[in-house]
Amino acid sequence: MNVILQQRCELLAENRGVIRKASFLESDMMSIASAFIFTGEGVLADADRLKECRQILKQNKGFLSEFRGLAEMVVVSKMALSADPAAYLSRLTAVYDQIRKGRVFTSSYMVLAAASIADRTSPDQFDAMVSRTLEIYQGLNKAHRFLTNEEDLPLAALMALGGKSKEQLLMEAETAYQTLKPKFSFHKNAVQTLGLVIAIMDGVTAAKCDKVIEIFNTLRARKARY
Repeated sequence: MNVILQQRCELLAENRGVIRKASFLESDMMSIASAFIFTGEGVLADADRLKECRQILKQNKGFLSEFRGLAEMVVVSKMALSADPAAYLSRLTAVYDQIRKGRVFTSSYMVLAAASIADRTSPDQFDAMVSRTLEIYQGLNKAHRFLTNEEDLPLAALMALGGKSKEQLLMEAETAYQTLKPKFSFHKNAVQTLGLVIAIMDGVTAAKCDKVIEIFNTLRARKARY
C-alpha cells in the first residue's frame, strides 16, 4: 500500500470514529458515507462542529423532514465543512425544492441528489442541472421500469454533472448493465447501480466492466464479502 493511500485509509478510520462519537445512533453505512465526505476533503471531522450543525438542522427542518431521515448525517457533514452551515442548508433546500416540484412523494434520496448539485454548481445553474438530472432519471426508468427507483436519483445527479451527453450516459449505463448482468444474474438491481457508476467514470465501457469483474474475483478469492 502506498503512503498516500495508507494515510487516507487511516484518516477514514479516524473520521468514522469521530462521527460515531458525535452520533452513536447513526447507521454504520451512513457513518462511513459521512466519513468519506471528510476524508475526500482531507479533513479530520470535529465532533463538536457536527453537533452544532445538527442543532442548526433541527431548528430549520422538522422531525418528519426528509433532511432528518437517511440523509441527515450526510447533510450535517456537508454543513460542518461549510464556512456558513445555515447558508449551505438554504442552498441545499433550494435545489431540493426544485427536484421535488410537482411530486406527491418525497425521499431522502432527493436530498442526496440535491447535495451533489448544490456542491458543484452555482445558483444560476440549479434549474438547468435539476432538469438534466430528471431527464437522465426518466431515461433510466424508461429502460428499466422495474429496476429504477428514487435510490438512483443521487447517481443520476452525478451523471448530469459530468460532461457526457444524456444519450452517451444512458448508452454506457445500458452497455455496462448488459455486460455485467450474466456475471451477477441474481443481483440485477445492484448491476444497474454499478452500470450507472461505470457510465459516470471516464474510459472505455468494456475495459471498465473487465476491471469490475477483476476486482470482484480478487475480493471473492480472498473471501471478502459485503
